[in-house]
Amino acid sequence: MARGLASVSTPLRSFRSTSSRKRGGRVFRPTFLGLEERTMMTGGFVAASSLRSFQATETAAAPAATPTSIFLSEAVTLLAGRPLPAGFLARLDRGIERGTLTREGALRQILGTPEVQGATVRSLTEELLNREPTKAETRALAAGLQRRGGDVPWAVVQIMSTPEYFRDQGSTSTSFVQSSTRELLDRSATPDELAKVVPILDRGGAAARSRFLRTLTQSAEFRFSRTQDVAEQYLGTSATPEERASLLQAFQGPFGYSSLVARALNAADDSDGIIPTVAENPGLSVKRVPGFLAGWTIPNLAAPYSVASELGRSIDDNTVDYWAITLNALDSVLLSIQPRNGARADDFAVRIWGPDDKEIGKAATGAEFTFVAATAGTYVLGVSTRGAAAYSFQPGARQAAPSGPSVRSFNAVFQ
Repeated sequence: MARGLASVSTPLRSFRSTSSRKRGGRVFRPTFLGLEERTMMTGGFVAASSLRSFQATETAAAPAATPTSIFLSEAVTLLAGRPLPAGFLARLDRGIERGTLTREGALRQILGTPEVQGATVRSLTEELLNREPTKAETRALAAGLQRRGGDVPWAVVQIMSTPEYFRDQGSTSTSFVQSSTRELLDRSATPDELAKVVPILDRGGAAARSRFLRTLTQSAEFRFSRTQDVAEQYLGTSATPEERASLLQAFQGPFGYSSLVARALNAADDSDGIIPTVAENPGLSVKRVPGFLAGWTIPNLAAPYSVASELGRSIDDNTVDYWAITLNALDSVLLSIQPRNGARADDFAVRIWGPDDKEIGKAATGAEFTFVAATAGTYVLGVSTRGAAAYSFQPGARQAAPSGPSVRSFNAVFQ
């Protein structure tokens, strides 16, 4: 029986995982892969630089919305944060529907794409070195991941073996052992471990540090710790012993980490998809305002790194999908529009109004919209068709159901 996940990907901020919500436990903050680079502007908005990839060629041929295609679409949102080629996803969709490909197998293929592995490199570098990778670093690490089947622990060792990481931890063997043990095993190094390892690293330098990191990532403790983190991250605190044992079994060999994540994501899927709905993720700062469709209220708004999805939205040239989002000062929100049923990314436009009901900036077209609040308050976003983006701001007005040839369908993912 399919089980539900707790939430979706944030820009990866740690190789360690924190947890999910859908099945209980803490707020979900995935930590395996990251979203594409974004550009933000305090008090305003810009379309992210990565949005150019949301082109008509990638979306026009997207498969019709089915449970399988929704599953794949949400997996891509989680793992890549950007579109993958429509033909590639259609092939995975057909394979699953025909029974020639398992969902886990499809997820492993997604994890092996250059887009996902590039996101992995960016996220790990940002977390471990507190900066973005250079182009040369991205090429080298992504190529290594391609050769090694998405071996994320290998990439972690490469980054943590750099002189830069050693300097950032204090340039001593003691501080390096402590930080590495916390990062990889989720605990502090014991006095006995320090007494044994530090003299070896003092004598052996960089080569010894690399051997130490490989020893940690190849240990049973690392495998068990990462498996428990992934289980809690994607399945929540209510993951059964059988589920945890199955995930541990998946985490073996050079493809083990990808297999682990694929199995966890597959187990996390339920009738509502991998990504939780607003109602399932009350930490998110989304509330429908009265207008097009009935509204609802969600408390505890503006929780950082939370994500919620609303599937099957529709608009036409005469309707606007309004959303009210309450943010603290400098909180950010990312709205990702996933076109459906032949709609294209550039069919949509997003506008935003501040707490004073004055519009901020101009309409932004495309499939993603990023905003950083200059002041605390409730902001209203309006999603319309691109051709009807000059509408009057009337979030409280009643609107007719969308119909006719101008109808555009989409999934809305807030983050």
